[in-house]
Amino acid sequence: MNKLIWLGLILLVGCDYLKPKSEVEDTERKKVARVFNSYLYEDELEGLLPSRVSAEDSADIVNRYVDAWVRKQLILTKASSDLTLDEAGIEQRVQDYRYQLIVYSYQKQFVEANLDTTVTPGQIKEYYDANVANFELKKNIIKGIYLKIPKGAPQKNKVKRWLTSSKENDFEKLSSFTYSYADKFVLNDSIWIEFDDIIANTPFVEQVGNVVNTLKTQKLLETSDDNFNYYIKIRDYKISENEYAPIELVLEQIRSIIINKRKIELQKAHEKSIYETATREKNYEIF
Repeated sequence: MNKLIWLGLILLVGCDYLKPKSEVEDTERKKVARVFNSYLYEDELEGLLPSRVSAEDSADIVNRYVDAWVRKQLILTKASSDLTLDEAGIEQRVQDYRYQLIVYSYQKQFVEANLDTTVTPGQIKEYYDANVANFELKKNIIKGIYLKIPKGAPQKNKVKRWLTSSKENDFEKLSSFTYSYADKFVLNDSIWIEFDDIIANTPFVEQVGNVVNTLKTQKLLETSDDNFNYYIKIRDYKISENEYAPIELVLEQIRSIIINKRKIELQKAHEKSIYETATREKNYEIF
């Protein structure tokens, strides 16, 4: 193993190496394991075991932890004897890592306590309108109804008529039938769904040749296999050619973008406030 890998191992547990807690045996504490002059004590295992765990599982967890501790100590001992160490450099990197951990934890806590995570529909639309070019449509999408009906289902011969009807009463019949007998279905034709996802694992994959032409020319697709009849009623569609994803399809993506931007802005404002306060109160000097 090269020196850089050894150095990485040391940095990962740098504080343990630079400031070992158990180099001298503590006769008042119960020992669990020893590696050269380092000791692992029973009280250091407190909190290791979850509640409601069997005695057998408890023993296994403890054994694995002790084994991992022994291996780590052996590697550190071997590394410290074989590797020419830049103590000052390691200490600096450990301090930098400690600084990063503290700052990250502090910023995370501050953001969680102060971040406004409410994103209104108006804010989403405003962002979408200003950045619509960033939301190119990647796949063909449709609004429609999808049904997978067992061939043995009663009244299945009426499904096609219900699907093509514009009467509310017929849609209610279709809904009742679907919830009772359909193997898979999508009844909400007001949401955008990916066409490829709908036809996946169905005979439509083989039947639909030119997808673009199919979407442009057909409103009702029908096929079957040995066990099921399949239907797709297309109410609307968008082709992934020079099209942008509709706002409904990227709502969560935009919400995440807005919240992440707020996080960054909140952190910057907080850092600026800390700096300005320290400057005003003369809490630092540059010589």
